[in-house]
Amino acid sequence: MNLLDEKLTAIANERLIGLGSKAWRMRNLYWVQRKGDQPTLFQPNSRQVHLENLHHPRQCILKSRQHGISTYTLIDMLDDCVWTPHFHCGLVADKLPDAIELLKRAFRWTYETMGKKSHDDAEPSDIHKLLNHQFREHMAREGVKDFRTRDNDRMVEFINGSSCYVDTSMRSAALARLHISEFGPISVARPEIAKEIMEGSLPALALDAKVTIESTAEGMEGEFFDVCESAQQTEREVEANPRKLTAKEWKFVFFPWFDDPVNQLSDEDTEHVVITQRHQDYFDMLSTEHDIDLTRNQVAWYVSTE
Repeated sequence: MNLLDEKLTAIANERLIGLGSKAWRMRNLYWVQRKGDQPTLFQPNSRQVHLENLHHPRQCILKSRQHGISTYTLIDMLDDCVWTPHFHCGLVADKLPDAIELLKRAFRWTYETMGKKSHDDAEPSDIHKLLNHQFREHMAREGVKDFRTRDNDRMVEFINGSSCYVDTSMRSAALARLHISEFGPISVARPEIAKEIMEGSLPALALDAKVTIESTAEGMEGEFFDVCESAQQTEREVEANPRKLTAKEWKFVFFPWFDDPVNQLSDEDTEHVVITQRHQDYFDMLSTEHDIDLTRNQVAWYVSTE
């Protein structure tokens, strides 16, 4: 064993327990960029942890804004691609520039900074060195010098045969994971594309492929509304007659704005917010019909944000 082999073996042994755990990797290897903030080591928030613990293959997620669902999903997909050979995943977004930006910010950049002690380190991380060393024979045969073999606006591909592709529509039986972002706006603005996704993209997937559809609400019509309604109806039926969901049934997930601790004003700002009768009626309805009692700071945030 040469010196490089010994060093990389030491790295592997030091992190062996960690690298074998997806939960550990998700909290220790990946950096994340957030608007207006410095990059930080990714630590999942409570909504992301909830998704992490869901293992049903089809999930319909109705949410308010800024929960980081698509960012979390792409980092999770990156982890699958790097550590699982021949793992193919895709992301569909309502606009192609948004899909390309998500791939750039939450997949490509996160791969490039993976395992680094600081996101702006110029040198490759020990993890990159380890991967390049483990796949050195494959890379030599392919004539490439990096674990990442193909990289463009819409796709990143790795030497282990895994890949991630983004677009505004997608149909492939090879996908192990598919994430559809902002399906509500797609359903309303481009109903023909939404129909193609539901009738073409999803049936083409293997039964054990993981599919997540997430969006903010966009009216009371369209494919996303129909999926949410169907998933909630199934949920009510399961509550009445307990059973396991089948692989083709949707698991309904709801992340309302008041679940996010960020969505509240300071005490000082709250004093200056005027609550209209229309707003008060809404808050009274949440309390009486859904047992949701909000703090004054949350109420103020909602009123000032609407």
